[in-house]
Amino acid sequence: KQTKIHASSSTLRKNATTLGSGENRFVFKKRLFKSTRELSQDPVEVNMLYAQAVYSVVKCDDFPVSEKVALQLAGLQAQVALGDPSNQPKPEYYSDVPSYLPERISKTREEQFWVPILAQAHRQYGSGRTELTAKVLYLSCVMQYPLYGTTMFAVSYRGYWSYGNSLILGVNCEGIILIKPDDKFVLYEFRYAEVESIMLDPSDSFITISLNRITSTSTTDQQRCFVFETAQKNEIGSLIVSYYPALSNWITENEVPPKKSKGITNEDRVRLHHNLVVCRRHLVDAELLRKPQDPSGGFLRNTLRRLSKHRLEKLRAEHGSPVHDHGETYKGFPHAYWAFSRQALPQSLSKLPDQEEQAMLQVFNSILTYAGLGQNGETVQRAEDEHITLIQSIMDRCMRKESLLNELYLQLIKQTTDHPDPNSRVNLRHWALLSLACSVILPPQKVVRKYLLGHLKRCASDFITEEGKYARFAEKCFFKTQGTRRRQWPPSREEIICTINRRPIYARFHFMDGQYHSVEFHPSSTSREVMEIVKKKIGLQENALGYAIYEVLGASERSLLPDEKVADVMSKWEKYRTAAAQAVQQNQSSNLPPACRRQHHLFLFKKHLFCDQYMNLDDPVEKELLYHQVLHGLRTERFPITEMEAIMLTALQGQLELGDSSDIVQDYRPIAAHCLPPRFVPNIPRDSVAMHHQSLRGTTPAEAKKSFLNLIQSWPLHKATIFDVMQSFTSNWPRMLWLAVDQKGLHLLEHRSRNTLCTYDYQSILSFSPNMNCLMIITGSDKKQSKVILTTAQAFQIANLIREYMEVLQRQQQSHVDDTQKENQSAGANQPPAPQVPPHNQPLPPPHQHLPVQQSGGPPVAAPGTDLRKGGQRPPSMLLRQSSAALVAPQPS
Repeated sequence: KQTKIHASSSTLRKNATTLGSGENRFVFKKRLFKSTRELSQDPVEVNMLYAQAVYSVVKCDDFPVSEKVALQLAGLQAQVALGDPSNQPKPEYYSDVPSYLPERISKTREEQFWVPILAQAHRQYGSGRTELTAKVLYLSCVMQYPLYGTTMFAVSYRGYWSYGNSLILGVNCEGIILIKPDDKFVLYEFRYAEVESIMLDPSDSFITISLNRITSTSTTDQQRCFVFETAQKNEIGSLIVSYYPALSNWITENEVPPKKSKGITNEDRVRLHHNLVVCRRHLVDAELLRKPQDPSGGFLRNTLRRLSKHRLEKLRAEHGSPVHDHGETYKGFPHAYWAFSRQALPQSLSKLPDQEEQAMLQVFNSILTYAGLGQNGETVQRAEDEHITLIQSIMDRCMRKESLLNELYLQLIKQTTDHPDPNSRVNLRHWALLSLACSVILPPQKVVRKYLLGHLKRCASDFITEEGKYARFAEKCFFKTQGTRRRQWPPSREEIICTINRRPIYARFHFMDGQYHSVEFHPSSTSREVMEIVKKKIGLQENALGYAIYEVLGASERSLLPDEKVADVMSKWEKYRTAAAQAVQQNQSSNLPPACRRQHHLFLFKKHLFCDQYMNLDDPVEKELLYHQVLHGLRTERFPITEMEAIMLTALQGQLELGDSSDIVQDYRPIAAHCLPPRFVPNIPRDSVAMHHQSLRGTTPAEAKKSFLNLIQSWPLHKATIFDVMQSFTSNWPRMLWLAVDQKGLHLLEHRSRNTLCTYDYQSILSFSPNMNCLMIITGSDKKQSKVILTTAQAFQIANLIREYMEVLQRQQQSHVDDTQKENQSAGANQPPAPQVPPHNQPLPPPHQHLPVQQSGGPPVAAPGTDLRKGGQRPPSMLLRQSSAALVAPQPS
């Protein structure tokens, strides 16, 4: 886009029209600038730098040039373009004002007033100077600005701060700069040594810049992750790498090569191979394997190793053993049993019942088909969709039973062992399938798991072939999957495509204001781990608590458990979409009306637990998140408001969006739609809102937002999560109610009202039990209990929320007890210990007698078999008799 603004520019434009109707063209200009500000001695380079500087000043307005400096530069530019001014200059010479002045300055006056001013600037600052001198002076002036040599990109910040979302990202030889677009004020400046990594989103126009945890200028609460949206993400990334090649991880292979203190020696390879042989013998000794039918069948017939006579003799010389089994035959299990085969298996590798064996022989045939081998070993080409469906069927069948899962891993290890061509498509397909299995679920048998790990470690020592890269990736997946929650669903299409290409999974996480972030994570990543990634992306402080990731479908939502795997939720969604699509096809074929409109799943990040210690309104990011969450609660009628409150909220929202009110009365209905339920919007009184809006004149956006939140906080239950429920246990209350759950307890209210009917604090809740469509809560005191049964489709969600609040309160009480004990111990450290001898007339309790133990913040718990109800005490809580996780675990959809 750079052009030289003088007489030759017209020639450029004339020639450009011959290229076609588009504006595509090649531009030659300086891309990398050194830190020194010395002028070049080459007049050709001076000419090019001058043209580039004129374009930056006039067309791009890259520098905060004042009007006086702009006229000085315009005078020098006119001297270059027109030569010495005449005594009676022609006005048309200066009529093209946008060619001399940036738009920010030229729009302050009408064009006819600028013509004599530019002529005067030409006479005053350019007269008598040669063309080269004028260019050198122009460059010398522009080089004084700190932003000279900085390539600027218009980006949109995908986060929450007070500077606005539109800004400029600058890249120069020293680092990365964040600049305000209006006045070119530098907000942040990061040297390349302070940048940990840059990541370009594979699907969206996002670039993520992550800073090191400890830098010379950093503080403990400084934001360390910035996400920007720009169509020029690739240009930004390549320019950063050109200045600082150490940040080139995004452009090179995704796998970071391991740091090796020393290379892999032959002794290391022998040791890894020996460990693998030991693992195989342990498998044989464990009697898990089915002995091969033809142990002398030979290595040559069942594998691809077509060995020549010279190769046979060489192997004999190297190994000193028969070639057909490499000396590894153990109790009738030859090497061919463990090595790659392109033929179908005659029997299963492990001992299985006949029905399961037939199923796993079909699975092995499916593995051969996925790798591109037919039933007779020939190479077969298939569509990618068929491959994905094939993989899902394999994983779905084997995940249902542990014995099938062990057999699957034995088959995959066999197919990835000693392939004659490690870089072949067939071998890499087998490795891709093994990597996927390691990222989803591991073999349950310990001896098979050890064999798998030994196989991966041996193959991972190969740093030459693609097989070694897959082995290292599979080993990484193994350790990330180990110890995590078991998957319920086979991998989704997105997960399969990403994993077989050795890439993390990709998903979008939405926010209450409509924004979203693209996040990459491992297939075994839990909701807790992904939530930390999201918090880092939006600049939320690391110690921010109480947030959760929700899965949303239409108007229903469910918070993910901390140890729940996000990839498993995505797999469930795909199952739902597939079933819904099949139902639609069946209805169309039967000429039936569609059952329902198609809905889409999404992930939502928002506040989950509204505890006092989890709220930090001093953090601008958290304050912004809570503000938009409050707006959503208002729009969905989860906050009861009066007509006057609706007027005041609309006026505050108008001050936020429109600024100070004008003399013309606005139509506030679009503003009201952002903060009020739909039934309030049509009837909002415009004059009343305008009057309140006028009273807010001069209120800053931050003050208006604070007043907005203060008005919301006037309701004591503003921190509660509201659920629609129905009751039928009493006729004194309406059938439709609100159930509010907060840090203090449960509250039953009239529907869409602030009228609280009753409140149960957590101390009075003995137990709760969710079902598919109802929630039963047992409450009461020591002598009297009552049962509350509520009909709701969100019973499990409510039960999980109650459990989480109770766990928070229990941790608080336990922490308080611990602090009290420490204070007592420190207070009594200087006092002699009191004798612990009981009175002679009070016998010690026998060792077999069980006494009730008082739980912190809960009812007394008796030993098994003790009935406390006869003594006037309440029975122990169901939560203490059963595992709370078992009570409120989400049911598979």
